[in-house]
Amino acid sequence: MRAAAAVCLVLIAIGLAAAIPVLSGRVAIEARDTSVELVVDYDEAATLAGASGLALDEVLRRLKAQGITGVGVAEDSLDRLLRTGRGEIVMSEGPTAEVGETAVVSIRVLDPERAARVARNLTAKWRIQGEGWTPEDPVLRAMGATDRLAQVGVGWEPARIEAVRRAGLEPVARPLDSPVISAEGIDHTFEELMSHGMTSVLFQGKFVLGNRDLIPQTAERIRAGHLKYYAVELDVQEGTDQLSGLLDGQVIRTHSIGEAELLRMSREAAVERFARGVRERSIRCCFVRLLLDRACADPMEHNAEYVGMIRAALAASRFVPGSAQTMPVHNEDHRLDPLIGLGIGGGVSLALLLVLGAGRAWMAVSLGCVAFGLAQKWVPGPSREALALLGALAFPMLGISAIRLDRPGGRPTVRPLAALFIAAAASAAGGVLVAGLMSDTMTMMRVEQFRGTKLALAGPVLAAALLYGFDLLDQSRPLTTRLAVAGPRLRQILATPMSLGLLLGILVAAGGAAYMLARSGNAAASTQTGAEKAMRELLEGLLVYRPRTKEFLIGHPTLVVAAFLAALGRPWGRTLLATVATLGLTSLLNTFCHFHTPLIATLLRSAYGLIIGGMLGMVACALLAAWWKVQPERRGHGAHKV
Repeated sequence: MRAAAAVCLVLIAIGLAAAIPVLSGRVAIEARDTSVELVVDYDEAATLAGASGLALDEVLRRLKAQGITGVGVAEDSLDRLLRTGRGEIVMSEGPTAEVGETAVVSIRVLDPERAARVARNLTAKWRIQGEGWTPEDPVLRAMGATDRLAQVGVGWEPARIEAVRRAGLEPVARPLDSPVISAEGIDHTFEELMSHGMTSVLFQGKFVLGNRDLIPQTAERIRAGHLKYYAVELDVQEGTDQLSGLLDGQVIRTHSIGEAELLRMSREAAVERFARGVRERSIRCCFVRLLLDRACADPMEHNAEYVGMIRAALAASRFVPGSAQTMPVHNEDHRLDPLIGLGIGGGVSLALLLVLGAGRAWMAVSLGCVAFGLAQKWVPGPSREALALLGALAFPMLGISAIRLDRPGGRPTVRPLAALFIAAAASAAGGVLVAGLMSDTMTMMRVEQFRGTKLALAGPVLAAALLYGFDLLDQSRPLTTRLAVAGPRLRQILATPMSLGLLLGILVAAGGAAYMLARSGNAAASTQTGAEKAMRELLEGLLVYRPRTKEFLIGHPTLVVAAFLAALGRPWGRTLLATVATLGLTSLLNTFCHFHTPLIATLLRSAYGLIIGGMLGMVACALLAAWWKVQPERRGHGAHKV
């Protein structure tokens, strides 16, 4: 048994040694990536100029002074061209009374350069009737449903791009995905934006250009033009993940707060939202919508302060406004995966050893796991993700099994913290191995995601309930005997009459588990209660990287209390406590699975969770000890009085 455990530990050590170079390279990349672009919308800046009584050039210069680096310049639509008086419908032939019906629409655009631009775009993206704009016939004719035709992109106004450059800012092209897009239309869009000297692209609307079948062509044009693509996170635009994958993760991760959501937020909350995205989710472009619907004495000053607050919040975390760069290619060949897989196989084997013992069954399963870990790089299919999931399931189970909460003994002042350290070390080792296996440019940019997070969170918790609930860790008895006893015990549990209190308890527990699974990951602010939000803000203010609630407030303190009770030989609620304690261990490992979060942030967050959770657990142990000490005195005092 000891020899088998030693072999497993050696395999784990080999895997950890192989993961260190991968993670060191990742930390180096994350440390030097400190420039963040702050981009505002041209139309919003123009609106702010009007509301403030200032020239647009002055507004842009003042925003630049506060940290703005670029301005998003939207491609015109035909509808916008007409609404702003730069063109007019002079005649429609056909049924135009009903929206959606087809007609020949005649449009007059008097400015020759603008008319030529509109004609080129309509020719490439829709088709026009006749030869297009000429001095002799300054009318463009297009056939189509008027409401759909109005959405066609017709290029960029050069004057807007020039205004942005005069202010010393970078114009960011915002192409429009027209209702009917073609290969010719995509080519024309990129040719036009590049003809204006624009080198970065942030799509407007709900779709990236070419959605969905022509996205490969969009990717090719971005690569060929050496353009920067701003990928808006949280699936705001359909096709973002597909395009980011085709670009091999060479994208600028971008965060924006929608207009409707921004209306409900305070200025301070919006600032922290951007700062947290940059710190924790590899955001390198903040598309900042200006505060145009707020009551304030001076709209310009209010928004300048807002941008300055964002810059200051980023500076507090060592980030500065500047030109963002795509992430260097990292761990593309995964050459160390076999050795890291060997470590994961060793961890799985050790977890099984604590249950099965060093018999033939353990030997057969362990050899299979180790072989899969060693050879997964050459196994077809999603083997790397499957191996990562196996490790995420095994190491928290290893941690909760190794501390044997079913065994009494040990010093009550030492065993609780020792148990926490051992169990957390096992989970952290698994986290390092999984991170080393999965960390590459695609996962760090969140183009590819680890999809086993919820299973990895729930699986070890359920396993701990079974292991402790049915005494499956007691190797003083053969496994067959343990399983034979577990069967009748399960039938006894199922046959137990259910009281109303028990039913309510089960429903509450099930609801809590479902809620926790749903909330795993980056929970939306809208799902947080007032008390939870206040606690999060307090911890982030004190520690920057807030420890996870499942760890410092639930799992780790419970583990400390469970080990304290085991040391005193009081097995009260052992199964329940072990189950809840495992929640903290799985959360610790899952923290390492957030590959887009800087590794230093993951390590600090986990350390804070252990320290605070351990302290809270020891306080709970001290309160229990004090309560037990008082109880006999109260009983004795009562007996004396009687």
